[in-house]
Amino acid sequence: MNKYHTGGAVDTHIPARAIGMLKQHGITDPQFFEWLGAELGRYRDYAQVEPGIPEQVDDMRKLADLMMQVYSGLQLDAMPPAGEAYADKTMYDVHGELYFDVARRLEQDLLRASAVLDHAAGELSGYARRGPKNKSQRRNEILGALVDKLREAGATAAEARETARLILLECGIFGPGSERAVRRATSSLKK
Repeated sequence: MNKYHTGGAVDTHIPARAIGMLKQHGITDPQFFEWLGAELGRYRDYAQVEPGIPEQVDDMRKLADLMMQVYSGLQLDAMPPAGEAYADKTMYDVHGELYFDVARRLEQDLLRASAVLDHAAGELSGYARRGPKNKSQRRNEILGALVDKLREAGATAAEARETARLILLECGIFGPGSERAVRRATSSLKK
């Protein structure tokens, strides 16, 4: 069984209270709600996957190490001569090629696959170090869009920031803890 989140439905749900807060300000545009649901879904999906990255890197490195152990075993010519002769005969009878040829190809494939996994684990590890910034940036972009939409609807700047913060909380996204912190978070987007 796969222990990692690899797809499936994305949670684009906008809680009724969040929709109600937007409607109180006259925001009823279905396209905006569709956009907001999609953005919330992307954020939630990323937030679900991102914490598991260090574990994934570790699993990739363990798999690369296992491949190298098998590779090393094949290099030792650990197969007894009589065993290899019978393996050659069986392989040839069933698949039309010698065990020796398959083992040599397997060695090369294991070497390549192990090297690729090591490299990919390093890339993913770098991504994990950058992840929290990306996560907060995604949140701040949603926050900024909410603030802009509320301002267009006539809310004051302070009211728009506080309402946007509360909407995100209703959606299960924790962010800046005050209207002032929302101002800092959303002003960083405009730089």
